[in-house]
Amino acid sequence: SSNILVNSAVNWATNNSLSLTANGNIEFNSPVTASFNSIITQSLLNLYYGQVSATGTGARLTLPASVTLPAGMTLTQKLGSSGATTDYQVITSASALQNISSGLSGNYAVGANIDMVGVSFTPLESFSGSFEGLGNHIANLTITDNIDNGTTSVGLFRDTTATANIHNLGLVNVSVTAIDRVGGLVGTNLGTIRNSFV
Repeated sequence: SSNILVNSAVNWATNNSLSLTANGNIEFNSPVTASFNSIITQSLLNLYYGQVSATGTGARLTLPASVTLPAGMTLTQKLGSSGATTDYQVITSASALQNISSGLSGNYAVGANIDMVGVSFTPLESFSGSFEGLGNHIANLTITDNIDNGTTSVGLFRDTTATANIHNLGLVNVSVTAIDRVGGLVGTNLGTIRNSFV
């Protein structure tokens, strides 16, 4: 069929890959969990959608349910039959989230819910890459920024560039205190945000 709907839970704990190829959309209505935690030699989840056309125009990856993956290069996506294959660095911890600051043009995916209780977090500035939430959420994020210079944005991401993509992510119990240009997810957004909530 044109679309792939995952309507039953899928679990595996081996170094094998699950690959889904759809002419249209891929939609996860039930959770998918890969729990293999030994040496990972390949991407564990490969998602190819919009393959009916070169660019995949209009095709979407949607996640009413969540996908759980171990940390590492364990997710690959491709939109359109001629689109680039994108490998994602999967993160599963608060420290890995903060470390994005050293690679702000990279491709990242959230492989599990991340709890930020007690974490002193510095907002990510001028993000230009891709951030795929996989239906997971970041909880208990607290940011306080009292800089008042009229130009500073504050949020999980201070600001994003036109090439940034943030998809399928939730923020739960977030508190951001600042003077102006304040957002839970992004302070100032020039990129694309889809299927995300605060």
